[in-house]
Amino acid sequence: MLDTNIFNKVLDGQVCIDIFSKSSIYVTHIQHDELKATNNVLRRKQLLGIFHLIEKKKIDTESAVFDVSRFDEAKFSDDSLYEQIKKELDAVKKKPNNIQDALIAETSIKNNLILITTDGILQEIVCRLNGGAMSLSEFCSKYG
Repeated sequence: MLDTNIFNKVLDGQVCIDIFSKSSIYVTHIQHDELKATNNVLRRKQLLGIFHLIEKKKIDTESAVFDVSRFDEAKFSDDSLYEQIKKELDAVKKKPNNIQDALIAETSIKNNLILITTDGILQEIVCRLNGGAMSLSEFCSKYG
C-alpha cells in the first residue's frame, strides 16, 4: 500500500513510476483525497495525474472517521487499532493528517499489506503493531 507521500516522491523525480508496475499496489480513498487537497493547483494536477497512472487496486479503509472518511469506501469497526495508531502518532507530533495516516496504516495492517512510506515514525508504528512497512528506499532496493 502506498502512503500519500510516495506520490510526491514520484513527482519530484526521486523514484520512477515504473517501479510500481512490478508489484500489486493498493490505495484507499484517503490517498486520493489528500492529493486533491494539495494547495498548489499545478502540483495538485500533476499529483493526481501520477495517481491515475499507477496501476492500483482501491480498497476500503478499515475504519470510518466523521468528516474524513467516504462512508461508501470505509468500514465501520471497533476502531481500536485505528485509535491506537492515532494516539501513538499524536504522542510524537500532533498533526492534522494523523487521522489519515492512522486510517492508511490500520488498513494496511488489517489487510496484510506492506505500507510503503517516507514517514519513519509511521513505518515504526506499523511494524511495532505487527504490520509490514518499509521505506521508499527499501522498496526501490528490493524491486528496482
